[in-house]
Amino acid sequence: MLNAKPIKTAMLLLIIELIIAWFFTDFFIRGFLGDVLVIPLLYYGFTAFFKNNDKLLSEKILLLAFLIEFLQQSSITEVVSSYSKIGAIIFGKTFDVWDLVAYVFGYLVIKKNN
Repeated sequence: MLNAKPIKTAMLLLIIELIIAWFFTDFFIRGFLGDVLVIPLLYYGFTAFFKNNDKLLSEKILLLAFLIEFLQQSSITEVVSSYSKIGAIIFGKTFDVWDLVAYVFGYLVIKKNN
């Protein structure tokens, strides 16, 4: 059974992320705030569809985001991106230390609200 509160939160965050992607190009909103919001989006998305008995879920999501960001330094993301537009969106193309900072802020938002 779906949990209504996290699904509503995840949907709201997804809509905000899409608005950011379509209408903003500046560093702070698109490049930073969008990355901050992706961590809570993933967290609430997971908790909406799965029972959240995992006390370390937010940490696992943060580690996943860090892993993907560090993979951007290798050719793996280029290969994935060349085969799939969705893969290109998920994996991105360039490593940026500011993305890691943004992910930590997103993680702190989750921790503050739980």
